[in-house]
Amino acid sequence: MKYFLPLWLLLILGCQNPTVHVVQKGYSDTNIAKLISEIELLGFNVKKSDINIPSDFSDSSIAMNPSFTDFTLLQKLNRVLTTLGYSSATEYRFAEGQHFYNKGNLGLYLREPSISPEPNVPPYLRTQFCKYADGTLQLSKQGVFNLEYENPVARDDLLVFSGTWSFNANKLTLNSKEYDNQIFTMNKEKKSTHMGLKLADVFKPENKNHAFMPFNCEYLIIYME
Repeated sequence: MKYFLPLWLLLILGCQNPTVHVVQKGYSDTNIAKLISEIELLGFNVKKSDINIPSDFSDSSIAMNPSFTDFTLLQKLNRVLTTLGYSSATEYRFAEGQHFYNKGNLGLYLREPSISPEPNVPPYLRTQFCKYADGTLQLSKQGVFNLEYENPVARDDLLVFSGTWSFNANKLTLNSKEYDNQIFTMNKEKKSTHMGLKLADVFKPENKNHAFMPFNCEYLIIYME
């Protein structure tokens, strides 16, 4: 039995100077450039990242390792935010949102307040105990999916099926030229693992008799922390 940690987890090595990883949605390049310049003046290294902002994060959020204790730097960072018109940041220290930072690294997440938080879709999902296929579903940020699955005739051979995807509320839609669309409904469930019951995002097919057999499988991701 195989279990997979979320592949979008941000595992970042420490460095000599604290590093702020800026993730933003809805702000102009000019505003973010000004912010980065001010953060660098505090002595931080700054890197921009295009990962998703967890839907349960505040519009201004800082994610960090629980061992981060330079509260003076945090105060200075928050002062920069409020001076430039951002709200004071909510602090997340214990891997909330499935985002992890190591040592002197911080994640600064900024969402323009007029933008509603969107549910995040994992970049990879996996089948579990599916009688039709054993497969991995990759969902790119460009809206393209790649489904790698076992050849039903030759189990040692892997096949790849591609198309486009969209996500609205809790509905994942996979579109292809060869077959009808398939809609998956996302639910939060507990799944049995070797470490006991763990929370999972489970995507269940609405059409359980789809002509493309791998579309009849459930796809999921299990959170093992």
